[in-house]
Amino acid sequence: MSTEALGLALVSIVRPTTAAAVWAMLVGARPRRLLAVYLLAGMAVSLTVGIALVLAAGDAFSPRSGHSFRGPVLLVLGILAVLGAVAVRLGWMRRFRPDAMAVAHRPRRLSATGAATAGVLTHLPGVFYLAALGAIAGTGTAAAGKVVQVVVYNLVWFSPAIVALGICVFGRIPSGDRLAGAVSWGRAHQDTILAVCFGVVGVWLIAKGVSDLG
Repeated sequence: MSTEALGLALVSIVRPTTAAAVWAMLVGARPRRLLAVYLLAGMAVSLTVGIALVLAAGDAFSPRSGHSFRGPVLLVLGILAVLGAVAVRLGWMRRFRPDAMAVAHRPRRLSATGAATAGVLTHLPGVFYLAALGAIAGTGTAAAGKVVQVVVYNLVWFSPAIVALGICVFGRIPSGDRLAGAVSWGRAHQDTILAVCFGVVGVWLIAKGVSDLG
């Protein structure tokens, strides 16, 4: 597994909107069904896009390739991530952000269709995912190896929902009041969290892109 892709997968977990959506399903009337639908819908889209892109890329991102596109792509993604951090701090992203926090205040109204939609919207391929796919494609492994890495990335990315589903099946669901505190904290600090994540990853991607170009 590419260490770069794994690191990006871990950073991708830190999403307040995802945490709120998972919380809404976890304390809902049918948590197992909602979480299962959320996972199936989200992973169906994410895996399909990820596998298609790494297979289509071939060796275009491999350092062994005579004309690697890795450097320019990383630079573009890094710049986009830094711009995203700035946009979050200035409040520009709030108008485009799915209002998952509002959903969290009405957990028992979430339907299976809503859970499926949330699974897709909270895991749309973005800067982190595209950068991870570039790292996976750049490993130069066989197609099967790349597919496995994409699957691992998605398992890490969807781990909050997977853990929540495991709690529903094998454990005891924490009370809504106990979980509400963590969700409220995430809501209060979501802009700071997102800005830091985007900014750090953006600078790192730019540095990697410049290094590859050199």
